[in-house]
Amino acid sequence: FDSNYLQEDRIEIPVQINGKLRGLISAPLNIQMEDLLDLAQKDDKIAKYLLDKEIKKKIYVPKKMLNLVVI
Repeated sequence: FDSNYLQEDRIEIPVQINGKLRGLISAPLNIQMEDLLDLAQKDDKIAKYLLDKEIKKKIYVPKKMLNLVVI
């Protein structure tokens, strides 16, 4: 029995915009906020909510969620 085979190397991170769930991003386990933000902006479901908007605040709980406040 080798427990290394049970560890996952990717996780699903929910992305909220103004407190509402807008999508899930599959990302490496130890991704940094800026890299996750780049992935979110490239995702079609999430990008449409960011179009022509300014990101006022970014809240990232590592391995849990990303919340963006836009105006």
